[in-house]
Amino acid sequence: MINIIPVVEMPWIKEGECAPWPVTDVPGLQWVPLEPSNLACLGTFMLQLCYGMEVHSVDEAIEVIRASDELGAYGGVQFTQQETVIGPSCCSGLEHCHEWLTFLRTGAAPWMGHEPSAWAEKVGTEIIIWSDGGSSSPRQKLGPFIAAPIFEFDQALASAEQLLQKFLSDVPNWLAAVGRADAQDIVPKILDRFSMDPGVAEALRRDAELDRDPSLEMTLDELRRGLGR
Repeated sequence: MINIIPVVEMPWIKEGECAPWPVTDVPGLQWVPLEPSNLACLGTFMLQLCYGMEVHSVDEAIEVIRASDELGAYGGVQFTQQETVIGPSCCSGLEHCHEWLTFLRTGAAPWMGHEPSAWAEKVGTEIIIWSDGGSSSPRQKLGPFIAAPIFEFDQALASAEQLLQKFLSDVPNWLAAVGRADAQDIVPKILDRFSMDPGVAEALRRDAELDRDPSLEMTLDELRRGLGR
């Protein structure tokens, strides 16, 4: 059985410094599974949204998020099957994890980062996730791999979407916990960037089931516009 969970990277904090609010107690640059209702985990996500901006307070973070034209967070989805774990690598973004739905239709897998360069392919009725080799041309099938029937992969992906949506719905609770319940205006911006609209997900899955002609494929952004999202 394959398991898929969204993860975010713990930002690197300089020696002798500390995060401006409570975060997950793990070393910098480690992957943190997203846990709904976990304020420290939410704090890690919020800090990742400001990564590289040297924020020192909640107020500064809120202003950074407000001013950002395109929010991003190092992260993605992590695949587990028994003892094998394949996750995102350097520079992978949590904001792109919903492109896995497009992958079910087109076979074009989202970029999972580099060093190592994990990648995925559709082979018949199976999805195979390779732990490395994605940066080569042609791609190489390197390292441990995970294989699962497409229907099982889709079910696991749906669970990951629900978990991510539940996690993001707790952002207002985090704002309240850090004394900035008045900053609810940043919530729609975060949701729009990182959450999957149920209507979009349903449309993408419907297209996958119909096995559409590749010449008729739409990008995720085109589909969003078509649905008026």
